Amino acid sequence: MERAHSRVEMHLVSRRAQTVTIPGAEVVADFAAGESIWTESSHKYTPERLVEVGRAVGLVAERQWIEPDGRFCTTLFIARSR
Repeated sequence: MERAHSRVEMHLVSRRAQTVTIPGAEVVADFAAGESIWTESSHKYTPERLVEVGRAVGLVAERQWIEPDGRFCTTLFIARSR
């Protein structure tokens, strides 16, 4: 899988000039019309590549559950002491 095809970015774009207030975080942000904020980067891996990534940081893939169409999987990693 090509790297460019395994990454998704999410952006929010303001449709108009506006001020957004988030009281709990004490944040006030001004956005211009058309201004974009980057909200997420999601990296997608094949089940095999995910096992390799885990192994590289000292995790052992104990089990994988792959949905019937092969689009998603859940992997149980176990941390082994080094």
